[in-house]
Amino acid sequence: MGQTIASVVLGTIMSTSMTKGLASVDASKLPPSIAGLLQNPNALANPAAMQGIKAKLPEKLLPEVIRFMDQVKQVMANSIHATFTVSIVIAAIALVIVLFTQEIPLSKVSVKK
Repeated sequence: MGQTIASVVLGTIMSTSMTKGLASVDASKLPPSIAGLLQNPNALANPAAMQGIKAKLPEKLLPEVIRFMDQVKQVMANSIHATFTVSIVIAAIALVIVLFTQEIPLSKVSVKK
């Protein structure tokens, strides 16, 4: 159950961070159809897909697309960083709790031989 809750919390952190970051990326110099394609993290993580997208672009848009892709990759990296930072904090808190938790016997019945 803990893994499910952690997945939900960390997924929400990453999703929120990526949404905020992608909103700040400047796509004003790109056609909307290309900007929409390049905001897909799955396309950015797939080198073959990126080569296909670059091949279909006019030469004059290529520097702007590369700049845009770099911004989106930075947003993805920052989102992953935020997620791992929260994970480390949660793990540290859990470690402190475990170290200072008093051991209590589960049963008061002793077995005699």
